[in-house]
Amino acid sequence: MGGAAKVERLRLRRRERKLPYFNGRTLYRGAMMKSGGLVLAVLVLLALAGCEAPPRFDICKYRGNSNSENFCVVSYVYLLAHPEQFEGRDVEFRAWARAASDATLLFPTKEAMDDGESVSSVVVHGEAMAPDLLQRARVARVLVRGRFYLSEGKVHPLDAERLGVIQNPVILP
Repeated sequence: MGGAAKVERLRLRRRERKLPYFNGRTLYRGAMMKSGGLVLAVLVLLALAGCEAPPRFDICKYRGNSNSENFCVVSYVYLLAHPEQFEGRDVEFRAWARAASDATLLFPTKEAMDDGESVSSVVVHGEAMAPDLLQRARVARVLVRGRFYLSEGKVHPLDAERLGVIQNPVILP
């Protein structure tokens, strides 16, 4: 009768507190299930909150004296890593430049320039070279400003296998 008396006491307690019980021996796990449901709901809300795309931030530090001349100052390495972010934008960066016959080739490092790495280089068509670049063995570290375009639509043989093209360039020492 010890077991039956215990079950009866639990039933009485349940009636007094109005707590449900499971099978006479243990209290019903309703409170635990409710808290489990709450935890599950919180986890679902957190998972849904994580589905939102991270906010895009602008890496650029802008430089320019007017709205029409507002350049995104970025490192060559960042331009090399994320070229699609700068497609069609006015950029300014430092690079190693080598003057070719009718173009200037830009490289991220002197070693890349010495090795002739075409995949990391940018081409500048025309005569937009720094004046002292022609005087100093046609190789120099320069500041480049212009509109960057990926070289997907290769217009010139020099554009092949290059990172991109700079249009409307200004090359400063």
